[in-house]
Amino acid sequence: MKYILIGKKENMYRIEPSTNIKLNYNCPDDEKQGTGPGSCGGKQPNSNDIPKSKLAIEMSDRGIKVPPPSKKIEAGSIDLHLKTDGGANIPIKVSGYKQDAKITIDPPFTTKTGIRISGQGQIITTKVNGKPREVLKVNTANGPAMLMINTAQVKEVTDKLPEKQYTARKVKETINSDGYPIQIERWDIDGGSRTTSTGKYLNDSELGDFLDSVGITDVSVKDAIALYEQLMETPEKLQRRKERETLSSARMQHFQDMEDMEKARY
Repeated sequence: MKYILIGKKENMYRIEPSTNIKLNYNCPDDEKQGTGPGSCGGKQPNSNDIPKSKLAIEMSDRGIKVPPPSKKIEAGSIDLHLKTDGGANIPIKVSGYKQDAKITIDPPFTTKTGIRISGQGQIITTKVNGKPREVLKVNTANGPAMLMINTAQVKEVTDKLPEKQYTARKVKETINSDGYPIQIERWDIDGGSRTTSTGKYLNDSELGDFLDSVGITDVSVKDAIALYEQLMETPEKLQRRKERETLSSARMQHFQDMEDMEKARY
């Protein structure tokens, strides 16, 4: 018997019964999943034997390709040497990813006035001589320092950093339930924008349910959202969604009116 974690409030687990119980000593090699008690997991079904959902069939019929599996993108690093308005040479390293780049004074240096500049900085807008000006703010032992440099160059190299790829992967875990190992599956989604072009936000559960319905277990969040838009945000489906939302809103208003009328009686 196998327990599959679904994660819904009204239905936390799906139970897949086995036709017979096999212990380790009589478990075929192709059905073993590790060693020790509970390692005979049963033969896995062929993917061709698993029935496709309506959404997966629609995807095939429309010729929509399955997105490739997610891949790790290494962080980038770019060195700059910029001068302040006063002529001081500032060594800057811009590293990480385009979405969350880090600006670091590297290597640290000491100004002519004896102030040591080091660590991470951030571009902020402040007033210089009464006018708005972007500066690089860094912390020093003597408090914050505002380095007046050409911040446009920092932003330019930031755009050259690689874009971080957030992933959505179906992972398996074994949990202990009253001394018995139970294998569960859950979605591990590490971030990224979940908002579609129509403004709909998908939480982890909604995105995971969608990927389950099309049979995908490993994909970048960006590709997952693009696939959702292709399949779920066609003009016809958007119209049906609008009709459902209108009907739901009308029902809520009706119940609110009934409640107000009931209160008015007393």
